[in-house]
Amino acid sequence: MIGARLDRLDPATRALTGDAAVLGRTFTLEALAAIHSEQSAALKERLAELTRRELLEVHRDPDSPERGQYGFVQSLIREVAYARLTRAERHDRHLRAARHFESLGDDEVAGVIARHYLGAGAAAEGPEAEELGRRAAAALRAAAERAAALHSHEQALSYCRKALEAAPGEDDAPALLELAAESAAALARPDEAEDFAHRLVAWHVERKQRSEELRAVHLLGRILVERHDARRAVLMLEETLRFADEVKNPEQVAQLRAILARAHMLAGNLMQAVEAADASLVAAERLGLTQVVAEDLTTKGTALGDLGRLREGLPCFREPWTSPSSTNCPPPSCGRAPTSAT
Repeated sequence: MIGARLDRLDPATRALTGDAAVLGRTFTLEALAAIHSEQSAALKERLAELTRRELLEVHRDPDSPERGQYGFVQSLIREVAYARLTRAERHDRHLRAARHFESLGDDEVAGVIARHYLGAGAAAEGPEAEELGRRAAAALRAAAERAAALHSHEQALSYCRKALEAAPGEDDAPALLELAAESAAALARPDEAEDFAHRLVAWHVERKQRSEELRAVHLLGRILVERHDARRAVLMLEETLRFADEVKNPEQVAQLRAILARAHMLAGNLMQAVEAADASLVAAERLGLTQVVAEDLTTKGTALGDLGRLREGLPCFREPWTSPSSTNCPPPSCGRAPTSAT
């Protein structure tokens, strides 16, 4: 029945429904003009005709973010109109739409850009399909990063999954795996977070990217600690550190020792926690890794307190250490309280 209604339209107006279907259930006049190559004034007449025939409608709700946009009256009408497009037409229209939304320079439409590149890629073959997949992955990565920055981790994780299925490039895949692991961890989905982190480690191992591999292991270790699997984290981190080159990768080794110290502390290995924190602090202080210093001092102070050595542990929780001459907290390699302490 819908097909019969579309067949009663003149060819130009019928073609317009196919272009509109490429844009989705709702669309703006500007976007339609960009892919239909017709002046807005002429388009308005055709759109008015489609509205009279109750194929399209205009959103007039002042409280709706789609106010002023056109939309198909039913999703099924849009699906039928889209299905009537040839493979070549879908490829062409999706590419035009992607380029139009890219020209807006708006980060909010990154997901829309990706959807159109995916649509164009589905209608392409060979190297072109792969290239369009990489473009879609890059756009989805941008959308995922924006969603994560807004703490919309469910959406970020969804974008990451789609991007990883879209043949991402060498630069996008590791960033997507890391972001997916972080978002899954933020959503309290430890199994998913660990899976993405393992894939990230394997990615760098396969390419013999040792520095990036150590960073990925640090992420995996943190995820294991956060899921209260400290003992497994200790085994993995100690095995990694056994073969890590501190001369080539001093920052990564310091970070690994910091998370190892925390894992030891949570596993009840308090002396090992203090030793690992001290080893990390030596490098972290030299490299100016303030965040690592803060983590090490927190871990060390907690472990010393649990050992009953409160006077040694207490200074680690005073104002952040800034330099060896600070009177607020002793140098991080020192476990003694300041001489002025009572």
